Amino acid sequence: MLDFKDNVPFDPGYSKYLLIFAQNYLEGMEDIKKTVNGNQRKFKFRLYVSKFNKALKSTLGFWVGCILWAAYIKFKYPECDIKGNSFLGKNKEDIDEYFYELEFKLIEEYISNYPRNTKINLGKEENFPPYYLEIVKDYKEFLNLNENFLKTAKTSDIKLNPKFEKNVDLEGIKAKIEKALTQGDLATLLD
Repeated sequence: MLDFKDNVPFDPGYSKYLLIFAQNYLEGMEDIKKTVNGNQRKFKFRLYVSKFNKALKSTLGFWVGCILWAAYIKFKYPECDIKGNSFLGKNKEDIDEYFYELEFKLIEEYISNYPRNTKINLGKEENFPPYYLEIVKDYKEFLNLNENFLKTAKTSDIKLNPKFEKNVDLEGIKAKIEKALTQGDLATLLD
């Protein structure tokens, strides 16, 4: 499934399964905030929380998948052309950095406030695994290292944090990516 010769895709197929957190969260919160009655707000939060969490896990899985894919193609196909990079050749001003910053901010706030919000609205405190915030940090760094992929034309142009370059298990990465694509669920990349 993930075998290539002359060039590799920028996206192995993740984007069609991505549920964008910011979009889902902002739409849901707009609806919740319209509700004046406290009990009705709690009810609406209960309705939206699974949608928010599904989008959160999808987005975080997408980010983990991007880093895994980058490591896979960098080491499996050195010096190979990358096709489909829609950021290539654009100016920094051409990309919506604001959206990335908004997404990072919303996710960090959602994760940090989740225990309080679930205690208030669901009657029990819930938490996300601590590594969720690490994923946000790692993905921010990944985008910065690669200058938002504006100059990434070949696999050799990909930059990774050194912690992702140690003991790269290409077959393990490939299997994990293929599983997520086969199941159509980016959240499986969080396992």
